[in-house]
Amino acid sequence: IDFTYADLSVRLVTQDTHRFLRRETYNYKDCYVVESLPRDERYPYSKRVIWIWKDRELPIKVEHYDREAKLHKTLFHHYWTEVQGVWFPRHSLLKDHERKHMTILFVNTVQYNTGLHDTIFVPASLGNMR
Repeated sequence: IDFTYADLSVRLVTQDTHRFLRRETYNYKDCYVVESLPRDERYPYSKRVIWIWKDRELPIKVEHYDREAKLHKTLFHHYWTEVQGVWFPRHSLLKDHERKHMTILFVNTVQYNTGLHDTIFVPASLGNMR
């Protein structure tokens, strides 16, 4: 599988420094293209370039660059749906440019606020689940 925790996790705005690059139409959507540089040097990517769907303020494409500033992965989000006030992509495709491989993630059903404790979703706990 090509997805890592860093690829799927939501980063706080304060975790990166951001620079507006341009407005662009991508996949028939008006987007803001933003470059995000991590403040923490331990973050696995040197930068991300994000296409943010202007009407919904959602990321529809994310380019991840490795420590040598080479394009490493591109994440595409499609078919955004709102459930219980939360938007999520039903289809996500991640291309790993270095390994020349891709993984597609399909989400059929989503439930929010089901009573699960937040501590089971930290990286250390996720690695132990089987």
